[in-house]
Amino acid sequence: MNLREASGSLRNLAFGISRAMTSILPGGRISAFGCGEDKIGSILVVNLDRQPRRWLRVLRELGRFRTSDGTPLASMAQRLSAVDARDGRAVAATADVDSMYRIGDQLYVQPDARLEECFGVDEPIRMTRQEVAVARSHVEVWKAVATGSNNHVLVLEDDVWFARGAAAAIDRGWRAALQRCRAKGGPRLLYLSYADAGGTAERLDLCEALFRPARGLWFLSGYVLSREGAAALLRAMPIIGPVDLWINYRFEELGALALSSPVILQRQDGASDTPLSIMPSSALCLVVYPPWPWFNVHEVV
Repeated sequence: MNLREASGSLRNLAFGISRAMTSILPGGRISAFGCGEDKIGSILVVNLDRQPRRWLRVLRELGRFRTSDGTPLASMAQRLSAVDARDGRAVAATADVDSMYRIGDQLYVQPDARLEECFGVDEPIRMTRQEVAVARSHVEVWKAVATGSNNHVLVLEDDVWFARGAAAAIDRGWRAALQRCRAKGGPRLLYLSYADAGGTAERLDLCEALFRPARGLWFLSGYVLSREGAAALLRAMPIIGPVDLWINYRFEELGALALSSPVILQRQDGASDTPLSIMPSSALCLVVYPPWPWFNVHEVV
């Protein structure tokens, strides 16, 4: 093991220990959750059948918090079996997901002069099997939300944790979102977790609690979705490219909102199960793709 790997392992170990210690501490009450039309009524956690430990870990994290009536947040969580990329039939060609997209789509979310210099906007990229599986997993979530009994549902991936101050920030953001969208029955899509695309996200209608994104958000690891919002996403399919990229094109029609800062974060002590798309080999340059908070460098030859 080299020094970089050793340092990374130590950081992961320290993070895991800190989360284990924090999991025994109460996180507070989040009044946005509970019963009623103006509440987030349930939580769906996307989890692979072969990752039961992650499901239990999410339940422990949710168990730190209480709803508006004092019920543990974990009691309103339901597990949704994720589509497994190891199952060839599950990621075979489908009308729901188009695995081919363009560099121009990447540049729409996160403009990058280096990519524009190397490639034309119509240069094709093929999604990995894992990216297809993630997209199809979220489609199954949207179907469950659209046909469910709750007006609003929190969708979580299974590698998340709640940052310090999350309860207060979620409540502030939820109140602001309800006020903005009162005539529409509440927000259709509210990001609690995201990564700003290299600091290029377009933030409109800012206030202390939240903003309206025009484009430029990565990740779909923690978001509140309404029944109406889920139905709109299903009508807009097929998903073209990675799902967190494609949904940027849906922001305007959904009236998407995001907390001023993300309060649900992805854990640092586990490797991602989702290899990223590889750039095409039509030019010679060194690029970073996708330019997300973690960087995967590919030499394009």
